[in-house]
Amino acid sequence: MGEVFGVFATLFALWWWAAAIGFTAWLAGEKGRNPVEWGIAAVFFSPIALIALIGAPRKESRRG
Repeated sequence: MGEVFGVFATLFALWWWAAAIGFTAWLAGEKGRNPVEWGIAAVFFSPIALIALIGAPRKESRRG
């Protein structure tokens, strides 16, 4: 029984980690930053990258 719980707990944790990476990449795009770079950063520093991005100001576009 403990092994089954361990498998489900691991899958649940991986799902949340993947969701945090996706949310970080999406938020980066919304703030005018590179979502790929922030997504890669989130793979290695998931909670820290998300917190840093939440605190970062919106990047202004240099068009026009």
